Amino acid sequence: MLIAIRDGMAEEWLDLESTVLVRHLDTQGETYRRLGFEPLANLDHACRELAAGRVFMGFNRGDDAGHLRAIHDAVDDADVVILGGGEVFLDISYAPLRGWVAYYEAIVQLCRWLGKPVVLTGASMPRLFDHACSDGVKRVLDNCSAVVLRDNLSAAMAALGGYGGPVKVLPDPAFGLANVGNSLLPHNDLVPPYIGFALRWIYWRSDEQYEQHIAQWAHVADTVAEKLGATPVFIPHNLYPVDDRRLDDRELAKDIMALMSYPAISIAHYDDPRDVFATYHDLDLVVAMRHHGAVLGLHANVPTVAFPYSDKTTALMSEAGQSHWIYTPGADVTELIIERYADSTPVDIAKYRDRWYGYMEVIHAAL
Repeated sequence: MLIAIRDGMAEEWLDLESTVLVRHLDTQGETYRRLGFEPLANLDHACRELAAGRVFMGFNRGDDAGHLRAIHDAVDDADVVILGGGEVFLDISYAPLRGWVAYYEAIVQLCRWLGKPVVLTGASMPRLFDHACSDGVKRVLDNCSAVVLRDNLSAAMAALGGYGGPVKVLPDPAFGLANVGNSLLPHNDLVPPYIGFALRWIYWRSDEQYEQHIAQWAHVADTVAEKLGATPVFIPHNLYPVDDRRLDDRELAKDIMALMSYPAISIAHYDDPRDVFATYHDLDLVVAMRHHGAVLGLHANVPTVAFPYSDKTTALMSEAGQSHWIYTPGADVTELIIERYADSTPVDIAKYRDRWYGYMEVIHAAL
């Protein structure tokens, strides 16, 4: 999402300079530099253990607040501040100066003080149950120069939460990826067809459910490999464990593959998301729990089956006319995948690319 927005802006502003706030400056900073960004440490703590009982880094007694000045100066030097999209407003544990919503409140307040325009790009709006959190979300939206949500359901949720300002609905920013990198598939070691699995672990579930989760997906991957003579390819979207190793998609793939009987491959590493996009182009079918697995599958024009854990992916597939390829509880997983492979009709989403340029129009208008 970030690369697509930045590359789109760079087409118009040739001397564009981009600064990005990151959680793990020590491990992610160099990657962002290679991609053309100047990384800065954000307000969040590196892990749950460090965050326990504390508000944002720099706001507690005894904290080194040097990075706060760096953030202030970066915002002060900016022409526009882009709030990244995704399911950023999902915060069931909202508290002042804690959590994603409060983080965005702090950033937009800083921008307001400094008189800088703020554009929210490609967010999803979940169902909000906590009134304090809903009020926080409304404060964020009210202080944005423009609000872009990535599906009509999110627009309805924003209105239900009390936001009465203008909303523009545009496709997920990742549909703006125009440059295809280098495929990560080691073709010499694989037997086509290639079935891509973009899976994740739902961290709020139990350890027992995790064991069931990996066993079920191992069975699915084995069955697909057997019946289609295919090679399962596990594509990671999260490459680092936040508080739990299982949240690194490569660790999840490792656990699944340990239970499998048929050969499979897991992508080990990448620095550039455009290489992941190239890998999706090489697939014959995409099986996606990860939202951006579904996005990139559709964007690469590859037949895609979605296993949503959130309304955002259901909305994505439905608005793309693919509601019949959404898994529903009780359905046979392998039959659905095999049926989609037999159909093999890709989705022409050229209209998404055309509509995507609306992001550039919104950002330009905010300047």
